[in-house]
Amino acid sequence: MKNKILIISLVMLLMVNLVFGASQELNFSRESEETTVGSSTAQANLRIASIRQDPFPANPGEYVDIYFKIENNGGDIKSPQFELVMPYPLSVYPEENKVKIFPSIASREKITLNYRIKIDENAVPGTYEGEFRAKVNGEDAYYPYYFNIKVDDVTTTFDVALQEITKEGASIAISNTGKNTANSITVRLDNQESFDLFGPSSYIIGNLNNGDYTILNVLVAPKEGEKNPKLKLQIDYTDIIGNRRTVEKEIPVQLNAQIERGFSELVQGVMNSNTGEQQSNSAFKYLTVFLIIALIVMFIYHKKKIKKHRNKEE
Repeated sequence: MKNKILIISLVMLLMVNLVFGASQELNFSRESEETTVGSSTAQANLRIASIRQDPFPANPGEYVDIYFKIENNGGDIKSPQFELVMPYPLSVYPEENKVKIFPSIASREKITLNYRIKIDENAVPGTYEGEFRAKVNGEDAYYPYYFNIKVDDVTTTFDVALQEITKEGASIAISNTGKNTANSITVRLDNQESFDLFGPSSYIIGNLNNGDYTILNVLVAPKEGEKNPKLKLQIDYTDIIGNRRTVEKEIPVQLNAQIERGFSELVQGVMNSNTGEQQSNSAFKYLTVFLIIALIVMFIYHKKKIKKHRNKEE
């Protein structure tokens, strides 16, 4: 009777520890004839050595990978079965991967289990508790271990607006309207459908804290015949956990008399600049040719002078 009470007490203590996550031991301690070694009984004893979440924290609407590193510190285990049970707004992706079955795990063997978790796009930032279950040696009972997954929005948002158009360029205001810092920002103007590009196609901005903005001058103008042109911007940035992200924006441009005059001055300024550059290049070419000819003449004159001097000495 005393032995039964002792066994029941030990089992209750073990379950309390597991429920409250006080230990990472799964402690498969039931005896099995199949794992008998010699005259003694080998016990299954699985231990969760580590749990890793990548990325940390997980972003709503995206995926996160969970890695369980498990060690078998006891005897050989037959037909181990592992299952991951996740609460809303988390779910195992794909669903059929929530249960993993192994033929066996040898004594002192280490394994790593990887589960991909989908975070619902409407997930509220916070910490969510998941349940990791394990069965061994064909038993019906499972052993649970509870762990946490942290969810938080690591992205940010941008607002873009056309400020003014002058001969210097079209001024675009880019604001970080999100809650997080955007690092290493690059703005690209490739693949415009309704604008001609006269200058660089990409601009490096740097970092923008939340609430900050910057002004970007770009050399663009609507293509001929465009009535309602839209300027496309691709904003690449690094989020607060180091992932590279892309946001695409469009700026509808209402072509009134003032804006059309601004674009006309911009195009004229670009053409004048190109003409001046071409003239400068032509002048440089002529100067280069003149210097080369002058050097040749000086070389020939110097050579003749040396020859004349030698003839006098003879």
